[in-house]
Amino acid sequence: MTSYLKSFLIAGVLISYIRFSLTDTHSASICKSSEKETTIYPIDKKQEDCIRKDPSTINVINCTAKAYESWGNELEKNYLELMQELSPAGKELLKASQLEWIKYRDKELKLLNHMSGNFSGSLYRVECAQDRVNLVKDRALELKEYLALNYEND
Repeated sequence: MTSYLKSFLIAGVLISYIRFSLTDTHSASICKSSEKETTIYPIDKKQEDCIRKDPSTINVINCTAKAYESWGNELEKNYLELMQELSPAGKELLKASQLEWIKYRDKELKLLNHMSGNFSGSLYRVECAQDRVNLVKDRALELKEYLALNYEND
């Protein structure tokens, strides 16, 4: 198999994996939206476009790192916006919840780093990088849902 064909096949697998990871399928709880939806968010689209331009492993990881940063910014924006909308008691609960989530995130990232060191091959590095993104993305979307729920109850 030629090097070009091998790179093309690996890129296809990586893009398929990331597209699956980027597709957000929410199933709701009692407090959150009861609809099940599939959404590609602008941050995910930007990541996907970045990867399509250059599907090399290093670029996929760089694009994924940019997505991680963007989702982190989205998380912070949603947190601050929600803090402005909540009552003092709600603000205390959100702050406590966020501090616990940060502890969870830090431990989960350590575990992901440990697990990625147990495997060889570029696909595992890409998967672990995308898992990091999904961790922050999920929290950003969770806070966004709380914000929407808060507006619905006004």
